[in-house]
Amino acid sequence: MARGLLLITKVVWWGGTLFTALVGYSALEVLLNPGSGMWRGIPYKPGLGDLAIVGLLAALGLAGLLVDVVVALRGRAAIALGIGFAVLVATRVAAIAIIPTPLNTDWGDYQLQAIQLAATGVYDSPRPPGFPIALSVLYRIGGPNPLFGELLNLACAVVVGILIVVLGKRWLGDVAAAVGLYAWAISPGPVLFTAVLASENLYTPFFIGALVLASLAVKGRFALWAGAAALLGLSQYVRPASLVLVPALVLFVLLTGLPRRRAALAILVLTFTFLVVLSPGIVWQYQRFGWLTLSTSNYDGLNLLVGLNLKSDGQYNRGDLALAGSATNSREFHDRTYRLAIQRLLSEKSAIPALAIRKIPILWGDSTYGAKWAINANPVHDLRAGTIMAVLSQLAYAAATLAAAAFLFVRRRERDMVSLLFICCLGAVAASEVFLEVQSRYHAPLEPLFYLLAGGFVAWLAGARGTQVQTASSLTASASSNLPS
Repeated sequence: MARGLLLITKVVWWGGTLFTALVGYSALEVLLNPGSGMWRGIPYKPGLGDLAIVGLLAALGLAGLLVDVVVALRGRAAIALGIGFAVLVATRVAAIAIIPTPLNTDWGDYQLQAIQLAATGVYDSPRPPGFPIALSVLYRIGGPNPLFGELLNLACAVVVGILIVVLGKRWLGDVAAAVGLYAWAISPGPVLFTAVLASENLYTPFFIGALVLASLAVKGRFALWAGAAALLGLSQYVRPASLVLVPALVLFVLLTGLPRRRAALAILVLTFTFLVVLSPGIVWQYQRFGWLTLSTSNYDGLNLLVGLNLKSDGQYNRGDLALAGSATNSREFHDRTYRLAIQRLLSEKSAIPALAIRKIPILWGDSTYGAKWAINANPVHDLRAGTIMAVLSQLAYAAATLAAAAFLFVRRRERDMVSLLFICCLGAVAASEVFLEVQSRYHAPLEPLFYLLAGGFVAWLAGARGTQVQTASSLTASASSNLPS
């Protein structure tokens, strides 16, 4: 049994390492290939002067990162973390102050639904209600000003920063935590997205928080398994993307080598708590549409239909929306999009593997979502600034994903909890997106983990192995938290 578990763990670890390397390669290819989607999507073509600005800003960011590393290596972790949090807040405040809040597409609908909720308590959108509800609470206090939504995004970013530090310090050491925090703080994609009323900003702290609790729960604190499942359940109200994460946590439980009874109890607690937290949403959807579903959105059928569209490479298109031929907040829309999706799956099943490969650079390779939605797709926009930020975003993301892959390779014998959690969640999301709609911003909740693992690699390069809190030897010493090695 132990040998079988060890073999499975090794296979999962190497699969995650190779896929992360593929993500890094795809990100680099998108950055360097002039014919890639990133460059085709940039409306303003950069000149030498713009590339010089990119180089200067990248050099400044790298210099700050090196300072943070040196400070952390000298045993002044509190100062290094203080620098990271100061930069995190400063960059996002600057984005909020400079960028006009875009209120088009999804963001405009969130704004209107939040205003309606604050005024009447009525919600009739097909979208998940979590983010509009959070906005409406703020609007009841201060009025329907989108600035409050941006401040909510800022608060969420600070919470994510704290969670990065908790995960990093416990499993990878002070240097990795400081570097991961600073790198995420200056990453242009998440920074620019703070100015957008997008649900990913609220979803990310729920998601990362669930992973923090799961990483602590392996010590035998079963209440934390319930806490992790509860956060995933709450996150499902914000974005209907957490269903695939419950199996990811179940796989994580099995790979940690817990005794059978404790593993079974942990899985039971995870599943039961998730369903209990989601039960009001199940009742709500049944009352609205007469359909039992774990999804908090009426777009799940459309998401599958779009994700199987060979012509659009699984990306949103108005043609698939028009196929439904009914109001998006109706039962007819839900049923028809599912029927069409199943028909498309059956008729084009042989082409799904090739489609899945084409989706990789779209979802995982392109990290220009911040520049796209905050600047280039903004009714008030600056094409030159959007291009510079897009290139910087892609540069930072490519470096982080390649470093994360290198760190997973380095840790192949000392399999820490945060890396194993990352691999399980990455695999679950990647498997689901084989069939579902893809957009570059859909990987945003995983970006803090890419930067944290990249911080682990920087710490390893700097020779900071001695600061690691948990290694294979200490894990082996505790049967309750042992990872096969």
